[in-house]
Amino acid sequence: MSPETAHRLGLHPRPIVLLARPSHQPSQAQLDELAAAVGAGRINTDLRPTAYSYVENGPQRFAGTVGWIVLGVAGLITLGASVVALGLARIDARRDELTLGAVGAPPRTLRGIAFWQALVLAGLGSIVGGAFALVPAYAMSLSGQMAFAPPWLQLGATAVGVPLVIAIVTALTRRVRRPAFVDRTAIG
Repeated sequence: MSPETAHRLGLHPRPIVLLARPSHQPSQAQLDELAAAVGAGRINTDLRPTAYSYVENGPQRFAGTVGWIVLGVAGLITLGASVVALGLARIDARRDELTLGAVGAPPRTLRGIAFWQALVLAGLGSIVGGAFALVPAYAMSLSGQMAFAPPWLQLGATAVGVPLVIAIVTALTRRVRRPAFVDRTAIG
């Protein structure tokens, strides 16, 4: 709110925070001079004796490394869950595969089914998991103590790259056999 609006509403504004965005990265000598000026009271503020200076240098360098480690862990979790889900789905679809084999479906069709099944299962899990991972980060940013700045590259790789790799590997390693169709009805 501008000072004019505050005065018009009968409020008495006073500065409590000063934010500055320098055109270049300040040197250590300049930062030391700023800290000394604030501490000695040479900068006119209403915040004395609690005035201090703080310089935000952006994300720490290890944040990228940690993000990739988290991506690796998320990839392993996605892989494990996908193997279980795809194994169960394959068992469930055995009768459909027999039917497709009996009508002469080419191996490419069965591999395509395996690819899309893996992509949907792993992709859905990754997207939902990534969305749920953003909820606590966003909630913590609401306190104002930290910015909401998720590692979008790692999240994108987890949500798109990992399921795509799982789907490709599933399609390439899918064994295609020509099972003989067996009629299992009781002979009366």
